[in-house]
Amino acid sequence: MSVAVGALLHNRYRIENIIARGGMGAIYRAVDESLGVAVAVKENLFGSQESTRQFRREATILASLRHPNLPRVTDHFVIEGQGQYLVMDFIEGEDLLTRIDRRDRITEEDIVLIGSAVCDALTYLHSRTPPVIHRDIKPGNIKITPAGQIYLVDFGLAKTIDPGQATTIGAQALTPGYAPPEQYGQGTEPRSDLYALGATLYAALTHTIPEDALARAMGSAQLTPILKLNPRVSTALTAVIEKAMSVQMDDRYPSADAFKQALLSANTAARQRILQTSETVMPASSNQAVVGSIIGAAAKPKQRSFPWLLAAFGGLLAVGLCLALVFFVLRGQLPSAALSTPSQPAPTAALAAAADTPSPTQPLPPPVSPTDTLPPPLTATPELPTPTLPPQATALGGDPGQIAFVSNRTGTYQIFTLRLDNNQVTQVTDLTDGACQPDWSPDGQRLVFVSPCRARQATYKGSSLFLINTDGSGLTPLVSSPGGDFEPDWSPDGAKIAFTSIRQNNVPYVFIYDLAANRAARLTNTATNEIRPTWSPSGEWIAFESTRLGVLQIWVMDAEGKNVREFSRQSDGAAAYPAWSPAGDVIVFSRGSNAQGLVSKQYPAISTDTFPVSEFRPALNAAYSPDGFWLLFESTQDGNLDLYRMNSLSGANLTRVTDDPAEDFDAVWRPASN
Repeated sequence: MSVAVGALLHNRYRIENIIARGGMGAIYRAVDESLGVAVAVKENLFGSQESTRQFRREATILASLRHPNLPRVTDHFVIEGQGQYLVMDFIEGEDLLTRIDRRDRITEEDIVLIGSAVCDALTYLHSRTPPVIHRDIKPGNIKITPAGQIYLVDFGLAKTIDPGQATTIGAQALTPGYAPPEQYGQGTEPRSDLYALGATLYAALTHTIPEDALARAMGSAQLTPILKLNPRVSTALTAVIEKAMSVQMDDRYPSADAFKQALLSANTAARQRILQTSETVMPASSNQAVVGSIIGAAAKPKQRSFPWLLAAFGGLLAVGLCLALVFFVLRGQLPSAALSTPSQPAPTAALAAAADTPSPTQPLPPPVSPTDTLPPPLTATPELPTPTLPPQATALGGDPGQIAFVSNRTGTYQIFTLRLDNNQVTQVTDLTDGACQPDWSPDGQRLVFVSPCRARQATYKGSSLFLINTDGSGLTPLVSSPGGDFEPDWSPDGAKIAFTSIRQNNVPYVFIYDLAANRAARLTNTATNEIRPTWSPSGEWIAFESTRLGVLQIWVMDAEGKNVREFSRQSDGAAAYPAWSPAGDVIVFSRGSNAQGLVSKQYPAISTDTFPVSEFRPALNAAYSPDGFWLLFESTQDGNLDLYRMNSLSGANLTRVTDDPAEDFDAVWRPASN
C-alpha cells in the first residue's frame, strides 16, 4: 500500500509527493523533519520473511559505501505489514539516458571521463569484502549533476558475492542490451559490470542499444561495430569498448582499473583531465559550458612543483555542488526496458538560466554538422529516476571563510589569521616566548592557545593555556600547574576546554578546564599516554590518542571520561590527529608511521573500514571547514611545512593555502557565524 502524500513515515519523514511508482513500490520526495532536509524514500512492498531478511542485509551493505562517484543511503527500516524503505539524500541532476534521448553530441573525451568515473566506483565496489556487483549499469543509472559530477546510482539489482557458495546472492532481474550473457543464469562476477559499462558507452556513442548478449552468445546475433553506426569515433576507443563487451568473460578486461587505463590510453585529452584532478566531472550539458567544472575550466598555474594545483580553483564550485551523494536501491520488479526516460523535477530559475546561457569564458563544443547523420533516438519506456539535492557548500568552507594558524614568518612562532577570500593575513599574538596550537571559541570571537612555543613540538613542557580576542586584545592566562598544558580544544557549548597536560608524573593525560569554575580536572587515569583530545560537535564525546594497546591509536570516550573504546585499529598502523566532521558522523585522522596520509571512518560504527581521503602524503593535523566540505591540513610534500586544503570526501581540488618560506601549521577553521 503506497504512502499518502502528507503522511509522516517512521515518525520522521514527511511525504511531499510521489516521484515515481512501479509494480512493487514507489519513490517519494520527503522532508526529514529531524534535520529539516529533503530526502528521497524508496519503498519496496514485497514483504516476505526472506525478502525482509535480505533487504536488511543488503541495505546495511549499501549504507556503508562511501565513494565520490557513488551516492549514499542514510537510513533503512521495515514497517511490518506495510513495506521496506530506504532513505537517501535528494540531489539535482540528469542521467546519461536523457542526454542520449536529447540527441546531445557527447564527445569522446566526455565518454572516457564518464567511463573512468564509473570504473573508479566499480574498483571500489569490487574490492569490498564481500565484493559488491552492481548488475544494472546502463545510461539511466549514470547521473550527471549540474556541476558535472558523475555518479553510478540505482543499486536495485546489486548483490554481494558469497565466496562460500557457488550461487550468488541478490536480485535476478536484468536489463536486455546491457546485461552480459552470464547474467541470464550462469551467475555474475566483477567482469559482468565491465560488460554493462561497455554497453552503456556503446549506446552513448551510437544512440543505439547494443544487440542482446544472450543472442550473441548463442550465435543468433552479432554486435554491430561502433564505427558502422558512428564513423567519427576513433578506432582506439572503439577497440576498448568492444573488448569490454566480449561475450566470453576471459576476453574482457581483468578489472575495472584495467578498463579505465585502456579508456584513458585511447584519449589524450581525457587522460590530461584525470591528471589535473582526482575527481572526474563533465559539463552539465554537452551543448553548454559549466563555470567551475573541470572540463572546459582554465587550470590554475603551478605553485612550486605541485601538479595537482593546476585545476584547484577551477573546480571549487564543482565540488561544492557535487558532494550530496545519493542512489536508489531498486529490488522490486519495476518496469525495465533497454532504455528509459525518467521524469525530472522542474529546474530552479538559476539552473534554467544556466542551461540557456553559455559561459562567456568557455568555448562551446563544435556543433553537429547538418551533413552529419546520427542514428535515431533510443526508444524509451518509463523508469524510476534518481533525484538529487543541491549541496549547500561554499567555496570558502563556510562563513566567514577564515582560518587561524601558526607561523614563524616574523622570526618567532606566533598566531595569525588568514581570510581565504582575499588572502589577508593578520597577526594576532606577539609574545616573546611565542604562541601555537590555537583553537576558536564556538562563537568565533576568541582563541585559546599555548605559550611558550619556541618550535613545533610533540610536547610543550612548561607551557600554559591562554585566551585572547581575535583582534589581539584581552590576553588572559588560565590557571595552570607546573609541568605543561597544551593541545587545547574548546567544547561546543563554550563552557569547557579539553587539553593535554603532563602536570602529574610527567605522563600526558587528558584534562578538562571548567571556565566558569576556573579550574581543571583530570579525565583519563591510565598509565599510558593520553593526548590530543577533540570534542564531538554534540559535546557528548571526546576523541583522543592513546597507547593503551601499545600502538598509538584513536580512542573515544564520553565527556565524563567513561565508556572508553578503541576507534581505529592496530592492524591498520599508528593513528593520530583525530578531527570530527561537523555532523559528528565521521572522524578523519592521519594514519601510518612514516609519510602519514589522511583517512576517514564512520562514527559510531567502530567496526567499519577506514577509507583514504587522498593519496597525498604526508598529510597531518586535519581540520574540517564549518560546512564539512573541506579539510585543512599541513604537509611538507613540497619541501616546506605549509597548509593545504582539499575536499573532505574525495581529496579532490587540492589547493596550497600558504606558500611562505616560513613554517605554517596548526590550522583551524573559524566557526560559522549564526
